[in-house]
Amino acid sequence: MFHPDDYKKALDKMAATTPADMAEAMKPIVDYQAKLSQITLDATKKHLAVGQAMVNETMEALDRLAKTAPAATDMAAASSEFAAEQNKAMPKHMSAFVDIAKSAQAETIDAMVSLGQEAVATGNVSDSSKKETKSKSIITPVSTRTDNDTAAMASIKKDVMAKTAKK
Repeated sequence: MFHPDDYKKALDKMAATTPADMAEAMKPIVDYQAKLSQITLDATKKHLAVGQAMVNETMEALDRLAKTAPAATDMAAASSEFAAEQNKAMPKHMSAFVDIAKSAQAETIDAMVSLGQEAVATGNVSDSSKKETKSKSIITPVSTRTDNDTAAMASIKKDVMAKTAKK
């Protein structure tokens, strides 16, 4: 079984054989991931707050329903009141959930657009791709790899296979 140190060693080995500055290449990806993570966490916090408010309102209404007199007419009136309260509150809560989703979606689109604009501004997009707004891959195509790259990849594969065989 792999240990985190094994992954680190393999990544270090790949980084050492790659001519590009990996830290610089990974920075936009890490920044983008941080933005998306923050959007997700903010939306989740808002969602939980709305859900908790909805549960609290429902529990208060159920508490009032449970405290009604045992007479059938009182119970019927309390049940009707509970249903009316729920019917009135549900659209409000559902619209709050929709607003949270719309906000998260808009923020995600803004993050994606800003990443694309940054890629174009820094030249990480080829001339033909600028019109199509497709990002240029930072991965070296197999056909342009050197013998050193191929040997390094073979060494990494050998290490992985050896670790896997031990398990």
